[in-house]
Amino acid sequence: MRTEKLHIKLAETHGKDIGMKVTIWRSHSGKSWGFTVEPDMEFDISMYDRVFDAYCDLAGFEDKLDAVWESLPYTRYIAPSMLSVSPVRTYAKNFLSRADIVSLLEQAYYPVWKAATARTLAYDRGRGWLDTIDEASRRMDWEAYHQFEREQCEKRRQSSQH
Repeated sequence: MRTEKLHIKLAETHGKDIGMKVTIWRSHSGKSWGFTVEPDMEFDISMYDRVFDAYCDLAGFEDKLDAVWESLPYTRYIAPSMLSVSPVRTYAKNFLSRADIVSLLEQAYYPVWKAATARTLAYDRGRGWLDTIDEASRRMDWEAYHQFEREQCEKRRQSSQH
């Protein structure tokens, strides 16, 4: 089993890189690939997940993920699967190639994480990462975000009926 650990830089603040930690591995059988994605920052997890997930949703994560997911190849016995479809933390397996994983990361995760990171850092007042996240969370228009979530849910419901 071969494992690669990657750090994908999204931004830099106060001389420190902010990015994604990605681990890509090959299964024991050698027939499939998998990956995990998580942030590399130190933060209050519940607060970060909430505001960062919201920013990722607003940046179109679901649509980007769906577009790439539909084009992924699979066989009768090997089909990609993903646990916890969250822009912040993902565990996925059963990809036919490493290239399929890289494609998913490049087209869905990277652009969304980069946009969400930039949006979060807009609230950096030079008082540390926890203060930045807290400020971003306070400034978030949560009612507008919840309306967006309802619209997305209705859109998915309608598309599943066709």
